[in-house]
Amino acid sequence: MTLIPFKRLTLRLTLPPDEAAARLARAIDPDAQGRMRTTHPPARYQGYTDGRRFQIRRVLNYQNLFTPTLHGRIFADEGESPDGSLIQMTIYPRPTTLLMVAAYAFLTAQIFIQGFQDVALIPAVVISLFGYTLLVAGFRTEVTKAQAFLEDVFQGYISPRLSEE
Repeated sequence: MTLIPFKRLTLRLTLPPDEAAARLARAIDPDAQGRMRTTHPPARYQGYTDGRRFQIRRVLNYQNLFTPTLHGRIFADEGESPDGSLIQMTIYPRPTTLLMVAAYAFLTAQIFIQGFQDVALIPAVVISLFGYTLLVAGFRTEVTKAQAFLEDVFQGYISPRLSEE
């Protein structure tokens, strides 16, 4: 078990890598087709694609500390199907989120070190564990939504389901 929440996923597609990259780019930026913004709903995810590499994050109307960033790449599947492709991605929280959790853990550790006999230790440890549990639960919820988005984008072209490493 790692202390930093992150997830690695591999998605096998029956699409060629260039077509998979194009479908993902259209899902991230629907205006790339030259359509008016009022004719379709806005993109659920935004980010960039650089050829076969991408970085995306879910679009929200508010700030969510747990919104993960998906970094990945698309390449040819040379194993099972020669005309298929693989999408390998890593999903992890924002660096600012990790920095905030690290600072909070440091402050809690300071309370722990200075006041081991103190009664204030128990609430500090409980609050710290609650904060970490909240981070992990929020992250897992956002990862589930990201997986559903990718399954929706490549609907009908997924060989097996998403596999976790």
